[in-house]
Amino acid sequence: MPSIFAPEKLLYKLIIVLRDGDNVITETSEIASIIVNHFQNLFTTNNVLQDNNLIDNVIPHLVDDQVNSMITSIPSPEEIKKAVFSLNKDSAPGPDGFSGFFYQTYWEIIQKEVCNAVMEFFSTGFLLPNWNANSIVLIPKMQHADTVDQFRQ
Repeated sequence: MPSIFAPEKLLYKLIIVLRDGDNVITETSEIASIIVNHFQNLFTTNNVLQDNNLIDNVIPHLVDDQVNSMITSIPSPEEIKKAVFSLNKDSAPGPDGFSGFFYQTYWEIIQKEVCNAVMEFFSTGFLLPNWNANSIVLIPKMQHADTVDQFRQ
């Protein structure tokens, strides 16, 4: 079986072959689909829940209606700026490619758009695409991993 990784010249290694049962998958879109389905199944909760009031009996209510109203109210531009400037400047960039350093350095240029987007979310629930996106890096659990369950995320 060929190596599942692309050439060593890359800064990262691509999964170019994946085994799914007895099938050897080489088509990039099929590999992606298998991986996405695997982790969706792994991280999706069962929607069939029994309400036995255990949560209400065990976990104390810490947020009353007044506090809930306060924390879900539309933040002011000053609160948004404070949140932006509390970001770690040295953190890795998000899926948008920008780190805290970018937002803090160019705040004077981007503040209006950032504030408008944040306030729109609090008033409509609409979140710009990829603002809540994450990247998952698959790390082989063993040398020559060739099935999705042989990777950790």
